[in-house]
Amino acid sequence: MVTAALLFLTAILSSTPTEGPFQELTFDQALAAAKRDSKVVIIDFFTTWCGPCKKLDSTTWKDAEVVAWLGEKAIALKIDAEKESELAKKYNINAYPTMLFLKSDGTEIDRLVGYRDSKEFLSNAKDALAGKNSIARAKERLVGHEKDPMERSKYADELARAGRYEEALAEYLWCFDEGEKESPSYSGVRVSFLLDSIVSLGKTYPPALEALGQRRVAAEKRLVDGTGSWDELQDCLTLNRELRTTERNLALFDLLQEKGPLPERIRFGFVQHILPQLAEARRYKDILELVNEPESFVKDAMGLTKLTQVSDQEMDEESRKRMESLQEYMRLKVVGDSMPVYEALLASKDTALAGRIADRLIELLPKGSTYKGLIEAAIRAEAFPVASALAERGRTSLTGKELKAVERAAKKIPQPK
Repeated sequence: MVTAALLFLTAILSSTPTEGPFQELTFDQALAAAKRDSKVVIIDFFTTWCGPCKKLDSTTWKDAEVVAWLGEKAIALKIDAEKESELAKKYNINAYPTMLFLKSDGTEIDRLVGYRDSKEFLSNAKDALAGKNSIARAKERLVGHEKDPMERSKYADELARAGRYEEALAEYLWCFDEGEKESPSYSGVRVSFLLDSIVSLGKTYPPALEALGQRRVAAEKRLVDGTGSWDELQDCLTLNRELRTTERNLALFDLLQEKGPLPERIRFGFVQHILPQLAEARRYKDILELVNEPESFVKDAMGLTKLTQVSDQEMDEESRKRMESLQEYMRLKVVGDSMPVYEALLASKDTALAGRIADRLIELLPKGSTYKGLIEAAIRAEAFPVASALAERGRTSLTGKELKAVERAAKKIPQPK
């Protein structure tokens, strides 16, 4: 006679998927089912806010061939990594989606990070079960492209995901030290995505951060003794940003200034990085010495936003939205980058020039955030009448949530006693 408990367990283990190929089982139940049926466990770790996760749901997980393959080879689970945080932590899940392939004892076979269409998923999944994991595939792609920093960094990514941190760091550092020499177009990636990867590795493997710190110190020494280059200045300033040690940028600026007038390119490098720090320290004279033509500085920055004008009538809706988002970002950046200069002008009592710059910024981005930034800069510069005039101007030109941003800033204006 079959007991009620056995019927209940059988029902759980053989339950039909509730969404695509996925089953409603706990992790332990999935391992037991995989052992019973000689299958693997495949977990789609997702979050509710992850765009590529949603794309997987609407494409790959609905593909008939994918559903059939998973039904034959795997016990498939779909797990919200934020709700099952302990399990996600156990398997070092820190990017989404991550598709984890496990043996029935919980040992990792492979993982796929990021969106895969149905064809790529099936190819990668079959490779994983045949013993060719993501590291092997990345290493295979690297053959003949050993000096390609993009391929080397992809290989490093897979090593890092597998917990092979020392090897991953060696690959990342090659990309940082040699990548731009081998591929000049890699320069932007080097100081953005690559650095993000190394800093992320450093959270679990401290030698990664130590290696970046060593490179920063070496570059600083060369700059101070006069043998450093523009590129090394950019490395110092960027590394200090990523390592959360931006106070070193001001210290380096002071050291170089003591040696005499800054060369034009070095001066421009500092303009890109330290204006907010100088404003916070109320070093307004230094700001205006670095930006010796404030109106041209703002005008030139505004000119860059024209590069993102949406003008192609044949552009599809998705591309148009991306371009509009980029244009909005560029405008916000121009406004933000200009605030230290505006504040310095007010503090030096050049209200006429400050007013012209405020007019330009409001024309560029006539939103509450612009008024808020201008008002708060005026308050810091103790130009309280200017702050009050800006608040009144915002009240007469904005409505709704934009006006609310102005009112919140206006509340910070000190009132006469």
